[in-house]
Order: sequence, then structure tokens, then C-alpha cells
Amino acid sequence: MIIRTENLVKHFGKTEVLKGINLHVEVGEFIAVMGQSGSGKSTLLHLLGGLDRPTGGKVWLEDQDLSVLTDDQLAAVRRQRIGYIFQIYNLIPVIDARDNVAMPLIVDGVSRKEALNRAEQVLRMVGLIDQSRMFPGELSGGEQQRIAIARALVIEPSIILADEPTGALDTRTGDEIMTLLRHTLRQTQRTIVVVTHDPRIAARTDRIITLRDGSVEDEMPLEHRMSPSTVSVSIQGETR
Repeated sequence: MIIRTENLVKHFGKTEVLKGINLHVEVGEFIAVMGQSGSGKSTLLHLLGGLDRPTGGKVWLEDQDLSVLTDDQLAAVRRQRIGYIFQIYNLIPVIDARDNVAMPLIVDGVSRKEALNRAEQVLRMVGLIDQSRMFPGELSGGEQQRIAIARALVIEPSIILADEPTGALDTRTGDEIMTLLRHTLRQTQRTIVVVTHDPRIAARTDRIITLRDGSVEDEMPLEHRMSPSTVSVSIQGETR
């Protein structure tokens, strides 16, 4: 098991956003978290990734209780063990794709030479090695999101957390990104938790967790639902 929560509660002022969430995520799972706006899905993702602290309850990443860590220890966990992908790509516009991917390693003290070498490896994995010296403004939205995925992968994280990673993309490009994430999971044995409002995107995952008003309303594994329509997308010369 890679993620476990116990009676997870989060308040913002007097508003109870999460109400005792108990969740288990196994190594290698691809999970979608769905829910209406205000259901608490992004808040849950932020707590799982140590971007915020719960009001009550606990989050374990593997065997580590995040609630007992100091701010500095929690920051180290975020840098070294958790890859983040957001709807807004958060790329640095004045540096090229390779440097954007390498940045988390450089911030964590890895030498620039090694960081750039590792960045090129993951850029090749996501099919953008030829664009490695291009700036974000020269890339399409789908290419920028692939750069963001490469940046999440470069630290070799225990888990990848994605908050609406296809929300700013058209349908075809969103399907390409989901195919890339699935391909990445198979190739690297990473665990992925994705927040989405789109049932088509959620249908590409192994398990759907639906939140309503801060509580888990439903959990639906792959074998209990209809398979998504097959989407043929070429990744690294391989059709899926």
C-alpha cells in the first residue's frame, strides 16, 4: 500500500470540506477522484501530497505518517517522493523544456549535469526529446502538459498526483495525455491519482472514487463498470 488515510478531516474556517475520509491506494494503481465542484476532491489531493495539512486524521505515504513531519521534512517528501501535475502547467517561461524538467532535481541539490541528463531521459520517454531546447511559449498545450509530466517523473516519485491534467486541453489531446499516463504507469510501475470532472477521463483509470459533500459516496473498480471506448493514440511509435 502506498497511500492510506484515516478519518481525514479538513476545515476552512467553519466549513467542513472533508468529513472523515478513509482511503487506501495500492502500489501501481491508477485511480480517479471525481465529484461536483466543492465536493472536496482537490482538497483531498492536496492533503495526500502534503501541500496542506489536515484539520484531523492522518495521511500515510508508504509507512510514513505525514502528520508528524515538520514543515522542512514535509517539503523534502514533496521534492523527493511525490510528482505533481496540474491543469495549469506551471512551466517557467524563460527557460527551455529541458531546464524546466531538470529544475526539481537542481533545487534538491543534484548537479546540473546529472539533472540535465535525467531530464533528457524522461523527455525521450514522453516523446519530446526533439523539443527539449524549445521554450514553453513555443509548444502546444499538449506538449506543455507532457513537459509537466516529464517534470513529475524526473524525481522518480513514489506516487504521481494529477489535478485536472486534461482540463485545459481539447478532447483528442486529453485522450493522448491519459494514454501517456497509462503508458508511464506500465513502464515505471508508478502509482497515479488523478482528480477529474470528466467521466471519459475517469473511465480510463482502474478505480473511480466519487466524493459528495466531503465524503466518499462510491468506489467503483474497473471490473464493475463499462470499459471506455478505445482511443487509438500513437505514443513513442506504439499505438494504444
